[in-house]
Order: sequence, then C-alpha cells, then structure tokens
Amino acid sequence: MFATPGACIASGRFSRDGCKNAFANSQAELREKVQSFATRRKCQSKYRLCEKDADAGESYRPTLLGVEIAVGGREPSATPILAVETPPRMFAALPISRAIEPAKPVSEGFAPIGPVGRFRAKAERPAEVSHSRDEAIVDVDAAAMRAPAPPMTRESSAERRRRLRAAPFVE
Repeated sequence: MFATPGACIASGRFSRDGCKNAFANSQAELREKVQSFATRRKCQSKYRLCEKDADAGESYRPTLLGVEIAVGGREPSATPILAVETPPRMFAALPISRAIEPAKPVSEGFAPIGPVGRFRAKAERPAEVSHSRDEAIVDVDAAAMRAPAPPMTRESSAERRRRLRAAPFVE
C-alpha cells in the first residue's frame, strides 16, 4: 500500500510510470464509481475524509488515502483505498502498465448506426447465405465468444481487513 506516487517510486518495486498510472487510474475509478456531494458534511457522514473535487465546482468527493498494488496474475494492479470500508468489488483492480482513460458519457462520440457493410443480419433461409471467402458474415444474434475466466478466489471482508491492516504502508 502506498500513500503517494512518490512513496511508490521510492520503494523501487515499480517503475515511475507504473506508480503514476496506479494513482491516476485509482483517481479515475474513484471519480467514476463514487458519487459527489454538494456539501463537505454530507460527504463526511458517509466517507469520513473528504476533499473538494477540483474538476467540479462546489462538490466534494472522498479523499484517496492511498493505493493498494497487488502483484499476481498477469501484471500488477492497483485498487483505491478510502478512509472507510468499501463493499467488495466496488473498485476494479486496474493494471498499472498503462493509464486508463475515464469512461466517456454515452452521448459523447456515440454513433447509433454502424458503418455500411459492417454487419449482416442472420439469413432467414440457407439459400440466402453467401459462401464467398471474401465476405465474412457476422451473426449479430449469437452470443459473444469469450475466453474462460480464471477461477476467482473469494476473500471475505474480515480476511481483507486483516490483510490490509498487516500490509506495510509506505508514506
């Protein structure tokens, strides 16, 4: 667990860019998943430590106390830590190898109609199907193909709390 990007860099365990990405991704995740409050008092009643949100005029968000960087799986990932216990899986563990852009509102850059020729509806009868190799037909009704997810280990809230309390906190 690291309180600042500087503490993460000073530890020597992660690259400078990795540490900066961990904190930037955690801030973006915090802004995306946690509501803002009109007054500091309302925010503090739910999250204890709050600060004025620099991106939005008179609104308050919970203070990011630090970032937990977990090493395991494919690459290290970061999760934001707040002053209160958060529900399990409230925040996604985001990779530190690259900066994640905040989610754009749906209306921004939204094109409801795809480009011509991109998809073909599923043919009603087999006679209508073209078997040309140059022409690929995408079945828009078929379920998306996904790689099987690796088995997840569930960590209880009490186990996570014990692990976080025992973790070294670098300032």
